[in-house]
Amino acid sequence: MREYLGADPGIVELFGDRLYPGELPPDEAETPLLFYEVPETIPFDTLDGVNDWQRAQFVFHSLADSYAEAKAGVDAIFAAFDAFQGGQISEAHWLGTTEDTTDEGYHHTVRFDVWGPVAGVVSQKGARSRITTSLNAVTLTAGVNSLTVSEAGLFWNGAAVPTSPPAPPDLTPYAQKAAANVFTTGPQTMNTGGTGNAAAVFKAAAGQSANLTEWQSSTGGVFGYVDSQGRGVFGGTNTANQLGFGNFGSGFPEIARMGGSGGLYLRSVNPLIIPLGALAMREGDNQDYLKLLSRQSAAGGQGRALVNTYYNPNAGVQGARHVSMKGNASQTDDFIEVIDGSDRRMWAISAAGNVTLWGVTSTSEKQIGAFVQTWADSTDATRKGRVSIYAHDWNGARECIRTEADGTGPRVGFLGASAVARPNVSGSRGGNAALASVLAALVALGLVVDSTTA
Repeated sequence: MREYLGADPGIVELFGDRLYPGELPPDEAETPLLFYEVPETIPFDTLDGVNDWQRAQFVFHSLADSYAEAKAGVDAIFAAFDAFQGGQISEAHWLGTTEDTTDEGYHHTVRFDVWGPVAGVVSQKGARSRITTSLNAVTLTAGVNSLTVSEAGLFWNGAAVPTSPPAPPDLTPYAQKAAANVFTTGPQTMNTGGTGNAAAVFKAAAGQSANLTEWQSSTGGVFGYVDSQGRGVFGGTNTANQLGFGNFGSGFPEIARMGGSGGLYLRSVNPLIIPLGALAMREGDNQDYLKLLSRQSAAGGQGRALVNTYYNPNAGVQGARHVSMKGNASQTDDFIEVIDGSDRRMWAISAAGNVTLWGVTSTSEKQIGAFVQTWADSTDATRKGRVSIYAHDWNGARECIRTEADGTGPRVGFLGASAVARPNVSGSRGGNAALASVLAALVALGLVVDSTTA
């Protein structure tokens, strides 16, 4: 009744939400207002003992500050009952109307006998918690949720609720179940329960051939997996770009590209660091052709990388290189250093391609000498090479021997002198002409200083 009257436009226009079923309104309640009561309910007994109908008397009180408003309230109740169809109320009979004046204002009362099927109703204060009865149905409403029981079944917020008993829960531990399980909610968190426990164990069956674990996209594509032999493969659904970790046939731990014809690229924002380990590069015949060994200096300083060449599968092929070292445009550090067991340099190849020789003095590691290569003439059509041997002392580098090629033969110079071709000594050995010629030749080679006098 409260739900029906609260939805009637005429009553809402006059009283708003000031409807009080089965209770007196508070003294401070705003008028006009409407409260009603059910002073008498009479059940009907039939010959077959079934009590399907009952008659209830409803008394409606319209309280207002003016006579017109109080009477309009009673008229609105009449109009609401005249327009009502369906639901639990089947008939409504007017029993009379009274009018009086009280200290609170004008008080008009109208009484009805209401006939309908039997239903128990418990009134609840407030509009958000109530029990509503209708023809062959009861609805319990609490806030935004509702539960309806009717001849058509059970409904939760308008959706049918299965009434058949649920299957008993499967209490078998997951580890002992014979069927696969899919977890669609998460996240799932597994605590080890102790420092010596593994959070999860994936144990293969005897003769396992399928992967132990797989990581898939929403469409089932395999991003990565751990296979039956414990080898990990990751990198996306394109097998040409997948990277494998494990033993793939070499007998040693490997990082392998699983497909495609390209190489394996190691890319990082920072330099590639191989601490106290090794990186071997191999061909398909399982032979090393380059191995980089990382070594930490004895003093705990910067580590050095050593290069060992064992085998080049392209040896003997035109243009094949055993080892290539490529620097950048501003290369200043040595390309190669040979060090002893105490991490001290013995010799090195510099960024310019020169060979430097090193040794240890009474205090520290110092350069002993160098083989320096350059062009005496760098024009390609007339190119002439120059190689010099230097010795170093505490005060600098000393050029001891300079060798060159001049297009027809070799040239040599000693003790910092320019390189010259082989001298031709001439003149009579019986006179001073021959002596002068020898002196000139020795001076040209840089072997002597002519301080003789005529």
